[in-house]
Parts: sequence; C-alpha cells; structure tokens
Amino acid sequence: MSALMLAVPDLSARTVPLGVRVPSDRVDDPVVRDAVTRYRLIIVVIAVVELLALLACWSLSRPGSAHADTAGSPALAARLELIVVPVVTLLTPALGVVAMWWASCPLRAAKQEGRWYDGAATAVSQVAREAAPVQVAWRWHAAGLLLVAATGGYGVWRYPDLPDPMATHSSLTQFDRWEPKSAATMWMLPALAAIVVITTLTMSVFVAARASRTLPDGNALVAQAKNLRDRRASQRVLGVLSVAVAGILGCTAVVMWEQWDALLPVPVVGSVVLVVALVVSQIRRERTPLLPEVMDSRNGDVPALAGSESVDDDASWIWGVIYCDRDDPALFVAKRIGIGYTINVGHPAGMLLLGGLFVVTAAAVAVPLLAG
Repeated sequence: MSALMLAVPDLSARTVPLGVRVPSDRVDDPVVRDAVTRYRLIIVVIAVVELLALLACWSLSRPGSAHADTAGSPALAARLELIVVPVVTLLTPALGVVAMWWASCPLRAAKQEGRWYDGAATAVSQVAREAAPVQVAWRWHAAGLLLVAATGGYGVWRYPDLPDPMATHSSLTQFDRWEPKSAATMWMLPALAAIVVITTLTMSVFVAARASRTLPDGNALVAQAKNLRDRRASQRVLGVLSVAVAGILGCTAVVMWEQWDALLPVPVVGSVVLVVALVVSQIRRERTPLLPEVMDSRNGDVPALAGSESVDDDASWIWGVIYCDRDDPALFVAKRIGIGYTINVGHPAGMLLLGGLFVVTAAAVAVPLLAG
C-alpha cells in the first residue's frame, strides 16, 4: 500500500499534481517538484513507522518472547492480527491522503499568491462520446467466470471427502482457526469471487456505455486522445481484476479446503504481484505517447497545440480526492488519480452510495473482531 501511495504522482495527470489543478505551463515549476518530493518523504516515514509497529506486535507473540510461553501464544497472535492488521490497512490510505494534503499546502499557496490562472483561457469540462468505440473486455470477464465455476466444481467434487472441521483462517505459515463443515464455510470464498467478477463486469459495461468528460489541459487534441486511452485502459484493468481476483480467491479456497499449509503463501504472493503489476502498468500508461500522430508535448516530439486550460476546480475536491459539487448533475466523475470514476458526494444518490460503502467497510472490520 505504501508503494502504491509512492506511485500516486506518477498515476496522476501532470496538470493535477497531488490533487491540485495547475495550468499546463506550470507542471514543471520548482514548487510542484518540491511538493511531490515532500509527499514521498512523508510516505516513506509513515511506511517505516508502520513496519516497526507490525514487527513489534509480531515479536510479542513469537516463541521465546517474554510475553509468550515457550510454544508462543496463538491467542495473542490472533488478537494482534485481528486488531493491528485492519487498523493499519485502514490507517495507511488515510495517512496517505493527509500527507498529500499537507505536502500540497505550499503548492496551493504559491498558486494563489502567484495568480497562476489569471489571464488563462479556461474551459468547463466538455461531455462528449468518442467516435472510436470502447469495447468491454469480455474475454477477461469470461475467464474470471470460468475460474469461479472451476472452483465451485472442484468444491462439489471434493466436498464429501473434505475434513470436518474445516480450516477457516490462517497465517502465512499455518492454519489457526477451524469451524464445522457447512455450506457457509465451504462456499464463502467462491461466492465472494463470483460477486467480485459480476461487479467488475457491471462496472465495465457502465464505463463503456457512458459519455465522459474531456478536460482540455491546454491541448484539446491530446486531451481527447488521453481520454480515449484511459477508457480503454479501464476496460483492461477491470478485466484483469476479474481474472486475478477469481484466481486468488479460488486458490485460497482450495488451499483452505485441502489444508495445504505449504501453499498458504501463494495467494498472498499473487495479491502482491497483482498490485505491483497494476501500478507498473498505470505508470507505463502515463509515460507512453498517446498516439503516433499526436504526441504529448512533454516528450518533446511536437509543440503543444494551443487550447484552453481546464477550469480550476480545486474547490470541488475535498483533500484533492473526494469530489463534492451540488451543482454538478453527474453522479460519477473521472478520478484525479489513476483511472476510473469516483462518486460525486454532493449528489443525493452519491451520499447514499458513500454511506453504503462505509457500512460495508465497517462491517468487514467489526465482524472479525466480534467473532474473535
């Protein structure tokens, strides 16, 4: 997660460093570079502190520790895992947002004091449907559904011979929780995989069908090409997520069913590889020329085409990541960081969606704690 946050500046458009809108002729300003450097240093410090905290918790429950018996304390280890891991998981992105806001404060001040947008020709985002169609990555989603079906078929075949009780939780090296064999314990992971695949497929159809806003960013032609490229990239990412999540959850289910403790690290390693691959692919996407005949001026191939700057909409973005504009009828808008869309929390339906996401996240953290 820290590595992903370090890549945030590379995953953002150059005209929106750290969630702050700047004119296209200011993207290489020293103030911008200093803000990005400051942000990355803060993320490194946060990562080191969190790593030390996790190592300290691990040392309390390892065998030979003064706080554990000679065999270690599985109960203590389980309590620490149920408390510390969810807290760190939720705290890390929150601290990343705070770090981005704090690091960008001098940039915001310089932008305001220097009146960077005074005299700049700005244009409100235009809503347009590209002539070139954007196809849903049907093959990827079909592969994800096949993996879910294969996992379910394997479970049906093996169910009579699987051990009872069944392993339901593990660390990286051993199983540490068992429950009576039942449909709930058996099919929880395959059902979750099916939900993820269906959800990503639904999102893919939505992204392909909807009209999207094109921000001019000082070069309307390049902006249109970038918009089309990002929509196509969204389809690939959603398709890869379908296959990867179905594969990782399917592998986890089989390992738990069969209690193959030697294979416990495989799903974790697969998850890490997936995150790294997605981050690298997005960074490469941002640094790849948009079209052979329309090159980004930052690559120095052709001079930038004259055009309007994107409107300065910082007031509509809370901390640079949460979009809130009650006057905007759009429920979903393009993210400032990465690809895809985010919710307009100023929209009445947006508040309901945000509340639903909060309830689901809180339940995901609370249920294991209460169960433990």
